[in-house]
Amino acid sequence: MKKKVETKREKAERLTNELKDLMDRQRTESLKQLTKAKKDPRIQEIYDMIQVLIIMPEYQKDCSELDDLAGIALKTDNPKDEEQYWKKENEICKKYRISTPICDESELKWLDVQGIKEFFHDPPIVTVIKANKYRELRDKNGKLIGFDFSPCLFDGKYLMLQIDLSKKKQSILAGVNETIDYYIKHVKREKTRNKRYTYPPWEIYKMRHKERLSFVEIAKRLSGIDENPTYNPEVNKIYKAVKRSYDKALEIIKKL
Repeated sequence: MKKKVETKREKAERLTNELKDLMDRQRTESLKQLTKAKKDPRIQEIYDMIQVLIIMPEYQKDCSELDDLAGIALKTDNPKDEEQYWKKENEICKKYRISTPICDESELKWLDVQGIKEFFHDPPIVTVIKANKYRELRDKNGKLIGFDFSPCLFDGKYLMLQIDLSKKKQSILAGVNETIDYYIKHVKREKTRNKRYTYPPWEIYKMRHKERLSFVEIAKRLSGIDENPTYNPEVNKIYKAVKRSYDKALEIIKKL
């Protein structure tokens, strides 16, 4: 039986429903926290300010334009249309000094306690210049479970930042560190080997060729443990380190 081809509209609707489902699941615990938090006068004050912002005519006009651009982007699936949408969203955030546009009272339910605290803010000190949009993460059944932000990085590892140098150095450094901490988890980082298990290549090479010791014998000598690497984790770590050092010596010799 021929598989039905999904149209752009069906795809958009499916992705929208999946995203709503994901957010609903993530919000279960947050709503409980929000109910408790609103007992704090400061949180309630910010919450009231958000509700006032939503009914302002000028703000409603901007949100209406944003909704129109969203509809066009979903319909065409064109990167340029998506770019126009994100450009408009950034303009709204800067204009009203908010973290994200909330265009309808029904959307308030998606704000958690932290989101309310950080909703109003000054223009950002550190802004990320994204290489591409994030990627969806799905389980084996195809269910949306989160997002991968690594495509936002250039070549998967370079983070480009726009920094407002008119701000205090301490605030700039705090913003940079916070941004790095957020994105670094999406980068495959080089692992630093334990120096305890690092040996000079020529020392291992000489033991191997001058003393004619096997890698196992060298590992036993360096560890001081007369056991086979297969049965002793400590000797096994040293055995692997010995082989790495020996291979490095061979690489150096090839370059000579």
